[in-house]
Amino acid sequence: MNRYSITTGIVGIGTLFYFGLAQLSPVQEQQLVDCEVELQAIEAQLTSKQATYHASKGQYRQVLERGRKASSQSSVAPETESGSVVERDVVRKRADRVDTFVDAGITLPAISLCFPRVDVYKSPNGEGYTVTMTTEIGEEVCTRVSNTGVETYREQGWICAVPTKL
Repeated sequence: MNRYSITTGIVGIGTLFYFGLAQLSPVQEQQLVDCEVELQAIEAQLTSKQATYHASKGQYRQVLERGRKASSQSSVAPETESGSVVERDVVRKRADRVDTFVDAGITLPAISLCFPRVDVYKSPNGEGYTVTMTTEIGEEVCTRVSNTGVETYREQGWICAVPTKL
């Protein structure tokens, strides 16, 4: 794998590190930068909302990935034959723990190539949540994880890899 440093002119982004198989084009670099900006915007909105939710419910809120077509094991709504999205299966929605970004009061861009989700954890060391941002660049799937909580090892820069086909 190659390591490329992508320096941006956007304040607060600094240097992104890309671990992937191919050299990125300027358009692909911009896609990672755009996803990083979106991740930071989500985190800015999420911090106070998660604190309020945790204070009232005793746990953090998990949020489903947006915009992906669902597989049979996914908890995101599948598409109907006409292409319209149907309601999530209420049975698969764990009561009071799994929501959409709309449910959580988080504003996302109307059009984006980035797919965020929020996962929660509770361990003997404490609890917290991660925001995972995923995007596709060519054949590679790129993922970045931002951690809020005690398990700092969960934090991860952009890692890109070609998925294995089974």
